[in-house]
Amino acid sequence: MPRAPKRCARCTVQVVGVTYCPSCTQARQWEGAGHGAPRVVTALHARVVAEEPVCACGAPSTEAGHIVARALGGRDVRENLRGQCTRCNREQIITDRIAAQFSAPLTFE
Repeated sequence: MPRAPKRCARCTVQVVGVTYCPSCTQARQWEGAGHGAPRVVTALHARVVAEEPVCACGAPSTEAGHIVARALGGRDVRENLRGQCTRCNREQIITDRIAAQFSAPLTFE
């Protein structure tokens, strides 16, 4: 018995026997981690965490943090990433946003 049509999980296109329409399937191939980041970047972040398993504070690294924030001109390259625990990464993000807001010069470790 044929399956009933249903809507694509991302748009309103009708699909049969699949979760996503062809267009959304192709778009999902370029996304990773639910953030819309290309899979290459997601893989790079995973590699950074594997290479630097301990954060500067001594906690296990769970995220790859940018040394120079992307909002301040930093790039998603290995040289601009370091392994951080969630707490340190969140604190760095807040510091970077405040620095950008007030145009204060950044200090690096």
